[in-house]
Amino acid sequence: DITDIEKTTEDIKKVARLFGASLVGITKLDENWLYSHSYNTLTNEVKELDFPVDCKYAIVLAFTMDYELVKTSPAWLAQSTEGIEYSRMPFTASMLAQCIRGLGYKSTPGGNDTAIIIPLAIDAGLRELGRKGLRNTRRFGPRVSLAMVFTDLSLKVDKAVELGITRFCQNCGKCAKH
Repeated sequence: DITDIEKTTEDIKKVARLFGASLVGITKLDENWLYSHSYNTLTNEVKELDFPVDCKYAIVLAFTMDYELVKTSPAWLAQSTEGIEYSRMPFTASMLAQCIRGLGYKSTPGGNDTAIIIPLAIDAGLRELGRKGLRNTRRFGPRVSLAMVFTDLSLKVDKAVELGITRFCQNCGKCAKH
């Protein structure tokens, strides 16, 4: 039995970083962000998603892309750093979910196929939404990819953050102009 939620939350975040996450945030799961169905583009099959209803928390994992390689965009080097992070995401989410199941709790990894991940990341205090839908983090700006783990393990939730990005975008105006 978990008695110290703050210590457990701290430990879960440490494990997530050990498995490869750059940033970790936790939020109560808002079911408005869950998809109800999936669509297979190869078979045109629509299938109802079977989501574990007991899972009340989302652990949002952010993976940073190499700054020097991102600066080379749109060259293939920039795509290589994105590819590496996209390959780390399912590994880290799966390993974290397995770790939580090992503690005796329900847990399932997810990506963009399960839920709308950007609002979950905002709710988990990892980012603020900027103009053009870019999701910005305090430490890495927009150069992160996201994954998540859903669980029924009680955790301390993080608060949404105000980074000043919306205000900056309103003052800058470059995206709107160009």
